[in-house]
Amino acid sequence: MKQDLYFDFRDVFRIPRVALSGKKIWTHFIANVIGYIGFVIFSYIGILSSGYSFGGAFAEYHFFPFPYDVGLSTLGWIFYLIGGLVWVLAYYFANLAVARVTYKEFKGDFFYSSGDGWRFVKKHWHPLIFAPIAIVGIIVFFLVMAVIAALLGKIPYVGEFIFSLPYLLYFPVAVFVLYSAVVFVIVITFTPAIVGTSEEDTLEAVFQSYSLLWAQPWRLVTYEVIWSVLGTIAAYIFGIVMAAGVWFISFVFGMNWLMGDKLYRMIESAFYYLGGDSAVYHQFLNLFSSPFVQSGYIYMGGAEINVTEAIGAGLLALAFFVIMAVIVSYINALDSVGQTMIYLILRKKKDDENLLERKDEDELAEEAEDEEFDVDEDLDLDLDEDDEEDDIEGDFSDLDTDGSDEESTDETGFEGDEEDKN
Repeated sequence: MKQDLYFDFRDVFRIPRVALSGKKIWTHFIANVIGYIGFVIFSYIGILSSGYSFGGAFAEYHFFPFPYDVGLSTLGWIFYLIGGLVWVLAYYFANLAVARVTYKEFKGDFFYSSGDGWRFVKKHWHPLIFAPIAIVGIIVFFLVMAVIAALLGKIPYVGEFIFSLPYLLYFPVAVFVLYSAVVFVIVITFTPAIVGTSEEDTLEAVFQSYSLLWAQPWRLVTYEVIWSVLGTIAAYIFGIVMAAGVWFISFVFGMNWLMGDKLYRMIESAFYYLGGDSAVYHQFLNLFSSPFVQSGYIYMGGAEINVTEAIGAGLLALAFFVIMAVIVSYINALDSVGQTMIYLILRKKKDDENLLERKDEDELAEEAEDEEFDVDEDLDLDLDEDDEEDDIEGDFSDLDTDGSDEESTDETGFEGDEEDKN
């Protein structure tokens, strides 16, 4: 069933609920896992290329290599940034997939799956990369022209006039460059929503980004502020609910007459597996601490555990990683759904076009298949009618032949009787 929108600020308040979807969270979860793996691999390559040993680096950071306190070499930072870029691209592609899933749900297609969204990404990923590059290219072009003009302005006696006479031409160009810099942020933010809802190419994504900022600046800012506040509250509540589940398990299993100190040792070791002996480790402990649980395990200073407890702590670390990834994925889903919702509203406001009423490529393909099926069916019917006509004509020809034979027989027989009489 197609969902009706108000196409105003009231729709923005639906974002947290629409984002709370298994398909959307799962889509971002897969992207986060892939991006995280790429980030860890390239980060450790960067650390090793800076002269550090793997054992020392792993003991320090474990599975969250954030070497902000390590002096990386230039090559090390390059690898580190490549790892971050891999994670960003994974999120960006998932953003497009979730935008498409959200759009199809608004159109009433609740059977549009996460896999369908990824297939859409495979077909329409190009604007996500080339639209921001196009904006950067525009800015760089005018900056290069400005540098050339400034170099000409250094010419003695003539340069003063080269600078002052066309100043009123420089001014609008400068304003346009600054405007394009803001549009770059719009492109990064809204391109997944633009492509996911209207299937636009790179040029149209750039045009729509300029148009959004020019035609609806106040609504754009207002809706983004409302979404940011709602998203922050929703993410905080979601995180509290997820953490409360961990706290409650610790409360029940951590009672002295149940697992007691064993649980606390396993939890601390699990976080140590994830973050190593770093600030991330202590942040994890503080995040999942609870007044319902004895807080002593946070400050146990890495108490010794036996082999089976170490294995259990490793499995527990994996569970904690999944929980944290789900929280991050819901935050990502909030962003994807929020920008999609806002773009649908602003597109209606500025162009008076309801994108939910536009037939997308899937619907057009279905119509083409239906028309092809109807044509084939008509051809089959025509062929059947021709076959029937041929059968009827064949029957009549047989009747004519049989009749002529009977007549000839009768005539022959009659003549034979006459001869007998004579």
